[in-house]
Amino acid sequence: MPEPKPAAAPTEFESLKEIYRLYAHDFRTDELGRLPEETLDAYRLFTADLDRRRWEEMTAGERLIATVRSFFLGLTLRMSPLRRLLFLLALAAFPAGFVFHWVYLVASFLLLNFVLILEMADKLLLKGDLQIAREIQTGLLPSGSFLLADRIQVHARSTPANTVGGDYFDFLKLSDTSTGVAVGDVSGKGIPAALLMAYLQASFRALTTVPEYRLEQLVARVNEHIYRNTPSNRLITFFYCVLDHGTGSLRFCNAGHNHPLLFRSDGTLVKLKEGGLPLGIQPDAPYECGSLDVQPGETLVLYTDGITEAANAAGDEFGEQRLEVVLRRHLAEPPERLADRLMDSIREFVGNSRFRDDLTLVVLRF
Repeated sequence: MPEPKPAAAPTEFESLKEIYRLYAHDFRTDELGRLPEETLDAYRLFTADLDRRRWEEMTAGERLIATVRSFFLGLTLRMSPLRRLLFLLALAAFPAGFVFHWVYLVASFLLLNFVLILEMADKLLLKGDLQIAREIQTGLLPSGSFLLADRIQVHARSTPANTVGGDYFDFLKLSDTSTGVAVGDVSGKGIPAALLMAYLQASFRALTTVPEYRLEQLVARVNEHIYRNTPSNRLITFFYCVLDHGTGSLRFCNAGHNHPLLFRSDGTLVKLKEGGLPLGIQPDAPYECGSLDVQPGETLVLYTDGITEAANAAGDEFGEQRLEVVLRRHLAEPPERLADRLMDSIREFVGNSRFRDDLTLVVLRF
């Protein structure tokens, strides 16, 4: 019986294909377009302590030295003391390899890679925690398409700039005949904004259970809670409205938030402005309530400033005017399709640039 032929050794071409499959199969060309922006973000992070006040007085050489010094300190001082020491030893060993012995070059290479491995391990652990936090936050936000009180078509979505974000939206059944809708935007993004968003939701939901509060009193109480329990450098823009299903009356309060857009059946546009200051600025800030009537077929669009401030590579923002044009163009479509059209327009406008803020959109069709 003939012996089976041994498997042929992989050719060099097949080996290269396997390396490509392993390391580059998920590579996207748009990542190249974002690389300069990400590099600039890293530069800004590590040179945050650069003395800009004396910048104009410096010579070109002094600016270079100041930039290198700020970048180096910004990088190394963010490491733990032991990793910082290993990193400095690796830098010192590198030139020693050219002067004394090649062993120093090997030691420099190994130390740098060891520090890199430790930093990458921290990042991956944090990424896992952030993914869990994202799943929890997603569960807090009632996104998707659904019917509200069996008579209002709703589509809501939120896209955080980072893994988690600071945008908030909510829907509350207040009674058999009234429903509350809220949208908020915590200043900043990432983990700090996400924590404040969760606190806002908890405070707001707890206060809505007090039936004695009028709408403007409720917002004032939420403002007091935010002012007392959040850092002074944080604020929250907030919009809350209550719809009476029987009468079609809509009462609202806008605490410094982007003006929601109500598209009337006759083609007119109403911006919901009445309210007061953003939450967390002034503990006793006064708030007022606006009211209007809505009719079947009319559309209310609520959004956060990540929509209008989405910028392209040239620094131009999407803006309110483009927002209104796109919404009018597709107003006859269902809420979910309308939201898709708007987000497609924003992505086309932004191109390869990265979103710098969270984007939230809520569309209600009465």
